[in-house]
Amino acid sequence: MAESEDYYRSSEVQLDGDASPRFWRFEFRDLPAREYGVAAMLRGSRGVVALHHQEILVLDSLFDR
Repeated sequence: MAESEDYYRSSEVQLDGDASPRFWRFEFRDLPAREYGVAAMLRGSRGVVALHHQEILVLDSLFDR
């Protein structure tokens, strides 16, 4: 999930236990420059197993110039 005052986007993927990849990557492309709260949650059959939240700052892209 990526969230700011006027922006919200999330993705969800079902994992397949031990057969799932150890790392998973999500990309949120073309985010407007501003501060966001980014959260990752791992849910098991008994509820939330792990939750991590991080504040990030997205800057204007140097590649668009």
